[in-house]
Amino acid sequence: MSTVNELILKASRLKDGDPVKIKLGEEAILLADQSNDIELKYRSRVSLIEDAAFAGQPEKALVNFGWCIAQCEKYPEQFPLTNMLWKYKYVIDCAIGFHSISRAKLEQLIDNMKQHYAQAGFSLKPVHYMQAQLYLSMGELDKSLEQLQISQGLENDRFADCAACEVHFMVVLLTALSRYSEALNNALPLIQGNQSCAEVPHLTLPELLITASQLGKDDLGQMLLTSGYQLIRDNPNFLHQVGLQIQYCAIHNLIETGTDRIQNHYDWLSKNIDQRGHYQYYLGISMLLKSILNNGKTLILLTMPKSFELYNENDRYNPKTLFDYFYNKASQIAQAFDERNGNDFYQSQITHKLEMIKL
Repeated sequence: MSTVNELILKASRLKDGDPVKIKLGEEAILLADQSNDIELKYRSRVSLIEDAAFAGQPEKALVNFGWCIAQCEKYPEQFPLTNMLWKYKYVIDCAIGFHSISRAKLEQLIDNMKQHYAQAGFSLKPVHYMQAQLYLSMGELDKSLEQLQISQGLENDRFADCAACEVHFMVVLLTALSRYSEALNNALPLIQGNQSCAEVPHLTLPELLITASQLGKDDLGQMLLTSGYQLIRDNPNFLHQVGLQIQYCAIHNLIETGTDRIQNHYDWLSKNIDQRGHYQYYLGISMLLKSILNNGKTLILLTMPKSFELYNENDRYNPKTLFDYFYNKASQIAQAFDERNGNDFYQSQITHKLEMIKL
């Protein structure tokens, strides 16, 4: 029989998102609980927090995170609160992507983060940064910018995000605010390779596609489409960004490229369950199908997996039928996010982006 530490070690060797990784983590917790060893209970849960967050399972991340925080408060010398502070960031980031996590719960997480950072004597810069991300995800763009500006004015310490990530977020927010020239100017260090990290500019280049389109910079758009795809094409964590690429293809009538993106990455829907990613992907397909319909097509060839609800073994589909299907998929997610957030931001984005597809 495996020990708790052996199960944790086995899980650590697997890729993020692997369901076996979560299963091993949960087995470690069960075994630790049977031992009644508080150290093992804590260690097993700390391990699962990160695994669950990166696998898109916020409920499991939140339950175990809350348990660990409680132990830090109860036994501060044995379990220093400092060890949990960084984890607030990826737990909140994961939870933001799921409309099943209520607005009240998300705001409570931010409040708790603020309390614990202050209690531990660290800068509140990451707190305001995460608040800005929360407001952006809820479509409250002015509030997001306000929080980001507060964050930028506070001291950096070891819990601050890297410079490249902060630039990326500013670019995303400026794009959402339709401040396209500013977004592009801020992104130049990332485009030119002067700033980077593990996920930047991977995350950023697809976000700039709409900016390039709105500014009429077709050469830039083509470069971002090609070079950006090289960075994201092999990692299901970038489903959101593939969706943005398909949206650009739709706007510029790049039907073949957009169709390839759909076919090559449809299976990512089961590998990346972040609902924001599904939303952008479904919206991208809807936009591309509208562009196809505008071209007068009544039949398209599309290779889809057998798991696709409308699967046709001959790979022949009616674009109007597909449009209705994917538009409904995007709208269902939009409605759920809008109900959580108390506005119509996500549905209005669908309307706005579909209007970009001209006859």
